[in-house]
Amino acid sequence: MEGEEEKKLKEETKYKIFQIYKDFLTGVAKLDELVPVGGRLLTGFQQGLEFLLRPPIKKTSKLIENILKANETKRLKSYLEAGCINSHDRVENTSKLHTCLHGLHDHLIKVKSILNELECLLGVATTALQMANEHLSPLMDMESVVGLDPQESSGEVGFMFQLSSL
Repeated sequence: MEGEEEKKLKEETKYKIFQIYKDFLTGVAKLDELVPVGGRLLTGFQQGLEFLLRPPIKKTSKLIENILKANETKRLKSYLEAGCINSHDRVENTSKLHTCLHGLHDHLIKVKSILNELECLLGVATTALQMANEHLSPLMDMESVVGLDPQESSGEVGFMFQLSSL
C-alpha cells in the first residue's frame, strides 16, 4: 500500500509541477506578444515628439533670407512665426502623442500584471517543490527516484525534477 501512495504522490507532484510550468510558459508567451505592440507605441511617440521638436528654418544664410523675402506672404510669415509647423499638423501630432502615451500606459499595466502572475507562479512552484521534497524524501530510496530523474523522459512530460536533490 505504501508504494501505491508513494507512486500516487509522485504522479500528483509531477502533474502539478507540469501545470505550473505550462502556465509559466503561457505567461512568457503573452509577454513576447506584447513586445511588438510596445515597440510600435514607442516609435509613434518618438516620431510625434521629433515632429514637434523640429527646429525652425535658420535664417542666417543670405540665400535663405532672400528666398523668404521674395516669397513672403501672410501665410508664410505666420508659418515661420509658428516655428515652421502647420497648426493642423501640431494638433494632429499632439493627439498622436496623447494616444501613444495612453497606449503605453495601458501596455505597462498589462506587462506588470503578467509579471506579477509569473512571480506568483514562481512562488507556487517553489512551495510545490518544497512540499514534494518534504513528503517524498522519507519515502524514497535510490530505486524510487526513477521517474523523477532529469535524464529520464516520460514522453508525457518533457522535464522532470529530481526531488531528492532539493
